Amino acid sequence: MWGAYDCGLASSYFVLAAKNRGWDTPIMGIRDTAKVKSILGIPAGETLMSIIAVGNAAVKPIKVPPQTRRRGLENDLMTCWCMERF
Repeated sequence: MWGAYDCGLASSYFVLAAKNRGWDTPIMGIRDTAKVKSILGIPAGETLMSIIAVGNAAVKPIKVPPQTRRRGLENDLMTCWCMERF
């Protein structure tokens, strides 16, 4: 459990450091783990926690305008409460 937490922290700092140096870093969550482990020679007993590509993006992302109207915290809390009850 703590390994996943530590990996998340390390990944976030890695991505921030790479961006600070001008690199783009997509974190790939959906993957064929067995194929990646085979290609990279990762032993079967090891767990692949994350894959982060580093390079220059082929396409720059578009800027999304900020949301002008938020639902409000009370709606989100009610949704969570209802999901737990039913």
